[in-house]
Amino acid sequence: MSYDLCLHVDANDPAVLAFAFVNARNYINGLPGKEFQLVLVANGPAVKLFVPAQAELQKTAEELMAFNKAVNEDEEVFFDMTIVLTADIDLTGYTWVPLDGYAFDFTTFDGNGHTISNMEIIHEVESGTPADQIGAGFVGVARGDIYFEDITFDNCKVTAYERAVGCLIGCVTGGFMSFENVYVKNFTVDGWMDYANQDPANGGHPISFRSAGFIGHIMVPGSTADFINCHVDGIKLSGFHNMAGFIGYASDAIDEYCFEECSVSNAEFTFSYCLSASY
Repeated sequence: MSYDLCLHVDANDPAVLAFAFVNARNYINGLPGKEFQLVLVANGPAVKLFVPAQAELQKTAEELMAFNKAVNEDEEVFFDMTIVLTADIDLTGYTWVPLDGYAFDFTTFDGNGHTISNMEIIHEVESGTPADQIGAGFVGVARGDIYFEDITFDNCKVTAYERAVGCLIGCVTGGFMSFENVYVKNFTVDGWMDYANQDPANGGHPISFRSAGFIGHIMVPGSTADFINCHVDGIKLSGFHNMAGFIGYASDAIDEYCFEECSVSNAEFTFSYCLSASY
């Protein structure tokens, strides 16, 4: 099957057409096994060219970890692309590194009805790291528009040594977040650290806070989020404060948000702020 994209070019100069095609080809990236039919329409006859469609398929844990490497180590970008799961993926035996949100804008994660299970994150943060660079989740820090649809995360765990933890997104510093038909089940955040010892040099760690089933922290004004038919069931979060089912903390940073047909059930939160003399 092919998919048509008609690009109108106000010229019939072959050089202009070639430039338009090269840019379109670079814009539309890799869907194995399918073709994207690009039709260039100029002042003369239409020229039909074939380039790959804009999607990246993931069907095994190995492929998903290779995608993780492409984002976090190879610094590839996936703007205006759809990441599609074609099977359930079990990440048992792997340690997930939160995806760098710099790689995504107008990016869709389409679960296609499938589940990512047993994602484990051990989130260590260097002392002095700015708050807008701290986030633990499937995506660490989101900076552009990201859409999740038709996907379930089951039995995932984050061991957090700092703020901003969400199963899907740790921290949002801008853009529009959309979630439709998304489920988070049996999600655990271990953010309970010894309040009396927060010094890494002495075996302690900062205490995690701002944690939730979907997004840990929305921190930059102008962000928006929609949740449609989204559900959180069986989450167990521990940390300092600001824990919730969907968004741990937003304050005035979020301009608009919408919840339609959403629910939270079987949620357990363990707070350690009561150990502080200043709270």
